[in-house]
Amino acid sequence: MNTLNERTKRQEQERLTRKHANARISNILYAAFLLASAFTLMVGVTALLNIRQNSVIDNLVAHTQTALERLSQTRTQLIDSETAQRGYIITSDPKYLEPYNNAVGAIPSGLAELRRLTADNPLQQMRLDKLEPLVRERLVLIDKTIMLRRTSGFEAAAQVIKSDRGRFVMDQIRGIIISMESEERDLLTKRTQASRTNTNMTIFTVGLGVAFSMLIALLASVLLRRDNARRSAIETQLEKNILELHSANDQVEALAALGDALQSAQTVGEVARVTADRIAPMLRVDYLALSRRDGDMMRLENIWGDVPEATREQIKQPIQRSQGGLVWRVVEANTGINTQAYPQEQGALSLDLPGHAIAMEPVRGSNGEVTAVVAAGRAGSAGPWSQVELTMLERAATTLGLAFERAESVRALEELERNRVKQEAAAQAQALADNQKRFVSDASHELRAPLTAIQGNLELLLRYPNMPATDRDEALHEATRESARLGRLVTDLLALARGDTGAVVQTDEVELKPVLLEAWTQIRRVSPTHQFELLEISNFTIIGNRDRLKQLVLILLENATKYTPLNGTIKMSLKLVNRRAELRVIDTGAGIAAKDLPHVFERFYRADQSRTPGKDPGGTGLGLPIAHWITQLHGGEIMLESQEGHGTCVIVRLPYLEVAASPVQA
Repeated sequence: MNTLNERTKRQEQERLTRKHANARISNILYAAFLLASAFTLMVGVTALLNIRQNSVIDNLVAHTQTALERLSQTRTQLIDSETAQRGYIITSDPKYLEPYNNAVGAIPSGLAELRRLTADNPLQQMRLDKLEPLVRERLVLIDKTIMLRRTSGFEAAAQVIKSDRGRFVMDQIRGIIISMESEERDLLTKRTQASRTNTNMTIFTVGLGVAFSMLIALLASVLLRRDNARRSAIETQLEKNILELHSANDQVEALAALGDALQSAQTVGEVARVTADRIAPMLRVDYLALSRRDGDMMRLENIWGDVPEATREQIKQPIQRSQGGLVWRVVEANTGINTQAYPQEQGALSLDLPGHAIAMEPVRGSNGEVTAVVAAGRAGSAGPWSQVELTMLERAATTLGLAFERAESVRALEELERNRVKQEAAAQAQALADNQKRFVSDASHELRAPLTAIQGNLELLLRYPNMPATDRDEALHEATRESARLGRLVTDLLALARGDTGAVVQTDEVELKPVLLEAWTQIRRVSPTHQFELLEISNFTIIGNRDRLKQLVLILLENATKYTPLNGTIKMSLKLVNRRAELRVIDTGAGIAAKDLPHVFERFYRADQSRTPGKDPGGTGLGLPIAHWITQLHGGEIMLESQEGHGTCVIVRLPYLEVAASPVQA
């Protein structure tokens, strides 16, 4: 009876064991089924999403193709318009205008469609902002030539075409359209590739799902047998991983703190000290030494930690390549080494050091060359070097290499900046000295003549108090003239001196038209014997100094009156030319000889007096140099066109902010 009971108990126990085992198997199989089902569902959803995404991409491809067609149509319509224009100008047959008439109606709608199609592309929108006014301008030019052909004949229309403005505008249009087409083709290529990739991904996903489901069923039985063994191994590995994770986390934090600290290190010494303070405690080392390469020498840059004084003095001695040693082995092999018994290691230097563990890592520059070696040492009782410690030392060496280059770059940049500042200061001082020399030389040369004339006439009056009244008046008049000339000369010299020293003038928004008309009225009042003709005057707003601008205009007008004979004509115009405000002052004077033209803006240069036969115009030779300075002050340019015997034209071109009014005809 007892035997039966024991057998029953044993069978029940075995049944329970088998039940538990079967339940575990069932759970694993059930989990495998759920996993396969979930993956199959995921594959189906992914495939559906890929199909929908493919539809979206196909729409985008069609969208891009439509934009390319619109760009091509716009270019074709413009080319057809130009062809129609040429055909009509040559033949005057209205049937040639049919493509142009069609394009005039179709191009605006095509541009509007392009703006809608590229609404999601800011760069294309910016290009359209440039394209639309150019297209309008080109159509206006075509219409203008057609009207001129119709009303004024072939030659009038041909003159417009010869201006080359139409070709220039069309070249810009072609360039913008080519850029837009390139952008759209790039988008088309990317979207087509995305469509192919998405399709391939869908096929791959479905295939992967089928294969994975079969693999799950196959692996389920294998997993059952390995489950227990893996569980034990995983738990062991997990504990190890947790320890390594904590160690790695400490390592990452230490390296991050090192990187932050090195941002403020400006010298190589600071870099070495900061690295030792941050890394040595994490490595559990007694000392950390950094040696830098200097040709065939390794010199100690920094040492951290508790090292006996006698040993410290030995370490400080440079190590020659011929001496060898572990440090040079690291340099030549370009790889780290570590040992638990340093003094017994082959190649160790004969230093007075106790037995200890040492690890060395090369410090490399950005070119991969070893520039230094970092060495960590500790007592042998601390145990062997762990992989985490060696990895941390290696990463610290990498950080050191970058920090060294940064510190050296900062030093080099600071040195360059100091040299640049010195050179600029020297250049400015030299320029100032040269300007002062030139000013003194010019002033002494030019002031001497009027002063001599004034002094001579005054001495003549003192010496001969009873001279005839006619001679006395002539002497007084000459002294007065020279005094006025002296005043003008001093004023002009002071103006140029301000320019030489870089004096800043106050600027504001200035309308040019009132300034020109004011100077024009003033010169007409003082020169009634000349004929004045005001041509086209447009009103431009510029950034400048009103008084200096008026001085510029007066100089040009006064020069024109000086060198134009009585009843001669002086003309002035202001209009837009090549995106700049262009001022022209034209006279019918004697003109300037070709040999004098290159020197007209030189100080005190005055052309041959034969330009003004019978009189001295009384100039100082500083008018045009001052005009040149004022023009440069406003970011412009000044030039002269002149031919001896045919008058002179002075041209000033200035940058402007806007056109403030319509042209005014005199």
